[in-house]
Amino acid sequence: MYKNEQSQCLLVFASRNQAVFLFNKLIKKGYKVKLISTPCSISAGCTQSIKFMENDIQAIMAEAKNSNMIIKGIYQITKNGAKYSYIKII
Repeated sequence: MYKNEQSQCLLVFASRNQAVFLFNKLIKKGYKVKLISTPCSISAGCTQSIKFMENDIQAIMAEAKNSNMIIKGIYQITKNGAKYSYIKII
């Protein structure tokens, strides 16, 4: 979906419902986001995260705050060969 792997982030939530709610809100506003399962290296269980481009971070954080979402973290996605790494930035 994204051309530059270095400029992607994950927004991780405390609940699946919050992720789905904000994802739908962001889609309606025209953001290029993707709803994915949270990687096991970040959070165990059936949680969902929103994958987005890093240059949208401020706008997406504002939408989450305006919707009273509980954010567990924002991670930058990096890729080394075939392996992905996640660096917590917020």
